Amino acid sequence: MKNYFPISLKSPLLLLVCAALLMACHHEEKEKPVVWADLNLILDTDEAIDSVMVRDIAQSRELHKVAFQDTIRISFNDSINDLYHIWFLKEGKIVSSKLPESQVWLNGKQVIIKGQIDQKLKIDTVIGSDLFYKAREHNTAYISLIKEKVAPQEIDSFLLKEIDSFIDSPFSLAIMDNYFFRNQEDRDALQKLLNLASKQKEQIKNHSFLGSYERIEKRLGITRLDIDSYSFYDLENKVVTTAFDKDKKYLLDLWFVNCPPCVKEHKLMA
Repeated sequence: MKNYFPISLKSPLLLLVCAALLMACHHEEKEKPVVWADLNLILDTDEAIDSVMVRDIAQSRELHKVAFQDTIRISFNDSINDLYHIWFLKEGKIVSSKLPESQVWLNGKQVIIKGQIDQKLKIDTVIGSDLFYKAREHNTAYISLIKEKVAPQEIDSFLLKEIDSFIDSPFSLAIMDNYFFRNQEDRDALQKLLNLASKQKEQIKNHSFLGSYERIEKRLGITRLDIDSYSFYDLENKVVTTAFDKDKKYLLDLWFVNCPPCVKEHKLMA
C-alpha cells in the first residue's frame, strides 16, 4: 500500500516549486537574444506606408524593397560603407522622400536607425554607424565656413584635412567634389588633391557613382586645347570654324543663353 502525502496550496514546498518554475520561465525569455540584420529600421508613423526601398547611391550593389512594419530588418549583399537612399512607397509611388533627408551616409555592422516618418524621414538615433554623425558634423562645419565668408585658403585647408580623415570612406569623395569645383582652374591645387586622393583604396577610387578621382585625373590631363579642331554655331545658327593667329593671345568667353549670370557677365566683357 502506497503512502500519499497531500500538499496543501499553502504548503511552503508547493510555493517554492512554483516560484522556481516562474523564475526559470522568466530567465529563459530574458536570455532570448534579439537577432539584428545588417540594417534595421525602427520607425513610427501615422502615414499609410506600404513598403520601404533601400538602395546604395549607384544602385550597383544594394536594392531592397520590403513590406513596411514597425521594425524592418534588411540583410545587405555587401558591407555597409556608402551613401544610401531610404524611400517609402504607397500604392507603388514614392512618398516621404524629400532630399537630403532620404539620403544617409552609413558604415559599420548591424546598423540601427530609429525615427519617424512625417512627410519625410526624421531620424532620432543611429546606432552602430559613426559615419552618419561625422558626415553631419562635416556638412555643418563646411556650411558655417561658407556663411561666415572665411578666406578661400582656409576653407581649402579645412577640406583637405577632412578628406584625409575620411580617406577610407566614400564620403571623402563628396568632400573632394567640393574642393574640385572650388579649384578646378588651379592646377597646383588639383595636383595637391590628387596626391592626397592617391591614398584611397581602389574600391573607393573606382566608385561607380562618385567619380571624383577620375574627374581630377581627366582635368589635370588637359594641357592644351586645340581650338582649331572645334566648330561652332553663329547667331544665325550656321556652323563656323575658327582661324586664330598663333602669335596672338585670345580670350574665349563661353556662355549659355539660358544662364542669366553668364549673360550678365558676357555683357560686361563685351
